[in-house]
Amino acid sequence: MPMVRKNPLPPGRYWIFIQKASLDIFEQWIRSPSVTVEKREDSGGFWPFISPNESWFLFEISLPTPWPRGVGFPNAADPSTHQATDVVDRPPPVTAKQIAKDIVETASEAAKGAMTGTAIVAIIVILMMRRN
Repeated sequence: MPMVRKNPLPPGRYWIFIQKASLDIFEQWIRSPSVTVEKREDSGGFWPFISPNESWFLFEISLPTPWPRGVGFPNAADPSTHQATDVVDRPPPVTAKQIAKDIVETASEAAKGAMTGTAIVAIIVILMMRRN
């Protein structure tokens, strides 16, 4: 969803990553009566896509609300947004079918390579036997 750079921020549902350095400003701002925080996720350094110094917020604005300086800009959140992983680009999950396909392809390539190697050794042995 698009970044929203309007001030005041219009009513709607939004998400944002807040750097630790800006957290105090943002936490003070979310106390506004027109702001409802739906979810907050603090990185404990365990998310590969969020630095340990960030927190993710999903919030809703009921009335036009002045946006604080120094915290970046929020993104409009669609109805499918419920957690930080919903908004982070990542590859699609690998299915069991894809894993099985990869195993078969890898085994097939290995078998072809083994057969080619065996054939080469056999040809060398035959040629050496003919020389004698």
